[in-house]
Amino acid sequence: MSCAAAGLDGVFCPAAAPPPWEPLPLLLTAGLQQLVLHLEQDLATPLDDVLAPLTRLTALNMACGYEFLSSYASVPVPTSLARLTGLRDLYLWGFSQTSEHELRSCLSPLTQLTALTARIVVSAGCGLPELPSLQSLHVEQVVEGGLALLAASCPALVSLTSSRSVSANAEDAAARLPALTSLVGHGSLELSGAEFSLAGCAPALKSLRVLYGRSTAGPAALIDKLTGLSELCFYPAEGVQPVTMGARDWQALAALPALQCFCGSVELEEGGNTAACVSVCAQLRQLQLVLGGTQAPQLRCCLKLVAAMHSSRVRLLSIAFGPTAGVAQPELPTPLFEHLATWPRLSEVHLGCPCTPEQLSVLCASPTVTFVQLSWRGSKDDGRRLAHTARKLMSAQRTKQLQISIQGLTVWP
Repeated sequence: MSCAAAGLDGVFCPAAAPPPWEPLPLLLTAGLQQLVLHLEQDLATPLDDVLAPLTRLTALNMACGYEFLSSYASVPVPTSLARLTGLRDLYLWGFSQTSEHELRSCLSPLTQLTALTARIVVSAGCGLPELPSLQSLHVEQVVEGGLALLAASCPALVSLTSSRSVSANAEDAAARLPALTSLVGHGSLELSGAEFSLAGCAPALKSLRVLYGRSTAGPAALIDKLTGLSELCFYPAEGVQPVTMGARDWQALAALPALQCFCGSVELEEGGNTAACVSVCAQLRQLQLVLGGTQAPQLRCCLKLVAAMHSSRVRLLSIAFGPTAGVAQPELPTPLFEHLATWPRLSEVHLGCPCTPEQLSVLCASPTVTFVQLSWRGSKDDGRRLAHTARKLMSAQRTKQLQISIQGLTVWP
């Protein structure tokens, strides 16, 4: 029975059966609208012939093998994609890099696309055609000139994600993406020269999640005039030191009236910027800190911050310390847990540092905390004590549905 005859409009085809895999053309009918096709080995029928009749497809998720398998590095993107003009959602990964001409030929007819994921490097001459309806784009990398191309080709773009870096220079200074609200770079954000302004390029930006590299401007310069920003996640690229957050950086964050979430690998400064730091952090809903630098001063800064946030609006808090060769995560002082238990809206706590059963009990005495996640690296006996305490606390506080997760602990009593 075909999918259309069965009343279905979508099908998942793993294509993992021993070749030849003949049932695939029989499953795929001309009326199909959604298809997930993961190719882990050769098909008996050419891929172009399989896709050609599926002219009613609106969503196609197609991955070719695994990226680390070199045998799939030469599999080209099927040219029959150009016939699927009703596509709105297209996911292509694991195929070989296409030439500028091939990319334009495949994608130009797909003017209804609203979401595209493809292993391409976006540059001034990459061949990406005009896609006036495109709202979500996930690519391998955006290099210099790429933002200018996107501004000209994808004016409706709302979300941009790069698996590697996002780079911009003077060539991108005039780029305008007025609808862009989300920018994610899993590699570093490299902005060279004073000509390019992130606020000028994407004035409506609400979510910015990037790594920063050696040429990335500091937080104050990067987020200047991004008044609609509600989420900022800022971590260093490999080999780059955490940002030292001074008063100017905290004041720049305080100038963002919509900011609700800050996640960052930072080094807190001891001294006169506590008030500016508290004024920002206490207003957030989510605060996730990975503290870099020498542990003892960072512990003091962390405790001082937590103690000062007695009227905090934070609901989710995460605290960890950055990796230092040969140095374990420090033990947090008990007063820190006592202060956290008084925060009026705190409901979820993630700690990358060890804690004692007594400290866990103090934290869970909070009337608002309902979820705690801990990281454990101690002895089995101490781990059993902590696990036993966690079980007792969850049992005693069923009314508020307390949940405790202990990562790294393999033996529970």
